[in-house]
Amino acid sequence: MEPTLRVKQTRRRLGDEEIDFIVVNDCPSTFWSNLRSPLFLVECKNWSCPVGAREVRDLDSKLRNHRAFARLGFLIAANGFTSEAREAIKRLSRDDVAILLVALSDIQDFVRRKQRLAEWFEDLIAELL
Repeated sequence: MEPTLRVKQTRRRLGDEEIDFIVVNDCPSTFWSNLRSPLFLVECKNWSCPVGAREVRDLDSKLRNHRAFARLGFLIAANGFTSEAREAIKRLSRDDVAILLVALSDIQDFVRRKQRLAEWFEDLIAELL
């Protein structure tokens, strides 16, 4: 059975925060339920330059503010990430909150490989280890 992920809201404003997408995790497999994240937060940066550590920390803060429901975040960047952003991910990989960095080139590779979406996400999550 193909896991179910569906966009619940776009451009959600929560006081002083804005979240680009809130995704509902209705995936039935043990892998997905063990994430204990019924919602995923997604931030998208269509910038001409790579995304830096500040944006990683901002998404981490949003996840921690809402971790009763969201413990997994995706930071998607058209032009990739700085080395500082990748270092920030290593420092922030603690507790029960995780952020996946996804560059446009990663999405293009995924489309070329014709991999199942759930398998691709699982691969991205495994890379956090």
